[in-house]
Amino acid sequence: MTARKKNAAFIKRATKLLFALLLIVLLQSHTITKQQIISRAESFDMVPPAQLFDSVNAFYTQLYIYDQEFSRELIGKLLSITKGKSPEAHFLCLSIKAEFHPERNIELIDSAYQYATKHNIAGATHEYYMRKSHFFRQNQQYDSSMVYLLRARDLARDDDFEGYVHILHLLGDIYYSVNLYDQAKKYYLLVDSLKGDPASWNYWRETVIRNNLGLIALENKNYQLALTKFTESLNKLPDPPVTYSDSLSLAYGKRMIATIHYKTGRYAEAIESAKFPLHFSKTHKLDEHLFPLYLLYIRLYIATNQTEKLQKTWNEFKTVYGNKSLSLEEKIACTLAHAEVYSYLKNFPEATRFYKNYKTLNDSLTAQVKSAAIMQLLAEKEFSKLETNYNQVKTTRLFLFILSGLLLFVMVLLILRWRKVLKLNRLLTETIQTKDKLFSVISHDLKSPFNSLLGLSEVLTEKIKNGEYTQAEEFSRNIYQKSSELFALIENLLNWSASQRKTLKFNIEQVAIKPVIEQVIALYNAQAGHKHITLEYNEFKDIEVKADRTSLVTILSNLVSNAIKFTPENGTVLIKTSPTPHHFEIAVSDTGLGMTQEKAHNLFKLSHNESTSGTNNEKGTGLGLLVCKEFVEKNGGSIHVSSHPGKGTTFTVRLNPGKTEG
Repeated sequence: MTARKKNAAFIKRATKLLFALLLIVLLQSHTITKQQIISRAESFDMVPPAQLFDSVNAFYTQLYIYDQEFSRELIGKLLSITKGKSPEAHFLCLSIKAEFHPERNIELIDSAYQYATKHNIAGATHEYYMRKSHFFRQNQQYDSSMVYLLRARDLARDDDFEGYVHILHLLGDIYYSVNLYDQAKKYYLLVDSLKGDPASWNYWRETVIRNNLGLIALENKNYQLALTKFTESLNKLPDPPVTYSDSLSLAYGKRMIATIHYKTGRYAEAIESAKFPLHFSKTHKLDEHLFPLYLLYIRLYIATNQTEKLQKTWNEFKTVYGNKSLSLEEKIACTLAHAEVYSYLKNFPEATRFYKNYKTLNDSLTAQVKSAAIMQLLAEKEFSKLETNYNQVKTTRLFLFILSGLLLFVMVLLILRWRKVLKLNRLLTETIQTKDKLFSVISHDLKSPFNSLLGLSEVLTEKIKNGEYTQAEEFSRNIYQKSSELFALIENLLNWSASQRKTLKFNIEQVAIKPVIEQVIALYNAQAGHKHITLEYNEFKDIEVKADRTSLVTILSNLVSNAIKFTPENGTVLIKTSPTPHHFEIAVSDTGLGMTQEKAHNLFKLSHNESTSGTNNEKGTGLGLLVCKEFVEKNGGSIHVSSHPGKGTTFTVRLNPGKTEG
């Protein structure tokens, strides 16, 4: 099912739901006990999520039979059951909850809509508008009610025929409520001219619309037309009534026919017609029907001089409605009834007092109705203007959308260009730093060892020439050390330069790690021996890694040489290998000077790279660690450093594992 069809389906259900609310169409009689209702509500916990919305929708109208506290308890159970199980059903329960908390109605309706928006519930906006409209209509704020109803109409026009027809009917109801009967009639006739589907919808349309047209005829004192319309409506009902809804419609139609008989002086027919509505309304405690029926019987008994029945009915009426909160219209009708009864009973002072109260209340209602009518007409005019300009708005929006798209495209191009410029600037900066580093090495670091070699060679030559052989061995050892340092420097310089120019070739293969480490230890045993440093190898097992063998020798040579350089005499340099779940680690640790966290963080950065003298004042350029990082990354690995001042340093190289032999 498409999103559009889902939306239409939800709107149909929600519109029928609100119609059920407005007409209080109860699905079962009042004889159902509270315990049965609770059991039915709790049984929803076993209903599949896909069917939960329809189940709650078919059940909730029974809540209106009982007192508000009990209904709130049931809603709490439904909310607990639907939460996390069916967002649509939970949204329906949240919306229903608002009906039973009139003091928080708007707050709860807004909260329900926020929940629906968060869960992307189809049709939620339509439901939100309908409930807002219903709330304002109940509180006689007809202007606000119409605004939300018109918004709901715009949503339903294309997707939901039944919902659209129902909204047209409600618009007619609002006009009827403010005594604008001609406008109301136009909407009712429009609804009457439309054909819906299924047949049950047409049945509703034909009965309800005829009742409404009968009401307008009654208000216009066209009693014959009113009688015709109400009779046509009753003729559509099954005889005898099948459902509670049929009985409710029958009671309403007979009550209105009784009213017409009273208006036309046919009092006996009026009393007879009102018997069933009165009995039905008392049985089912339908206050909205009982109130006008009591007033009708009071006036019928006054007209027929039945004082005893009048007194009895009057006392019942005061008992039922004496302490109830009434709407303004009900207060007006009740006050007028008081005046009429006291006038009939010859209690003229009380009759006069109630007539004055009646006039005051009626003037208030007239002012309210006029104000509401003006505001409603303005609201509909404003919405009509919006509809007229709809195409213009669409065109403007399309233009703004295209313009926004072009601006966004230009911005993306500018950002891409800016990022490219930044990348070029970064490459240029690195190139300049590389050049400066090369010049620094060539001009100072490379020149200094040659000066030392030249000086030592010259002194050695003079000593031999003068026959001073006792110091010749010491000078020869120094010349060897300086030559080794110079060779390492030149090798690192060439390797680093080649890596920057991307001319080095890496042959990634299976490399046995043990022979490589043994080769490096053999190379640096002499250098370590000069400082009485122990070189140790903590062998894990015979393993292989995926790497370029030549570059691996260079990496380990630099790390071991660096460890010897910064380890004091009689110290230890340890080479340790160990596996991890995804890599193989080679760690080179020393018991040397260590370094601060800041220096360790900047160790592999060209811009912060500085040479530091060793424990025996050994010189260096800082290029060795840069070469290590370049070569490790070329081999698909990574290098890390851990160090603390005075506690030594550990460099860890992580490489991809090859074959491992036990």
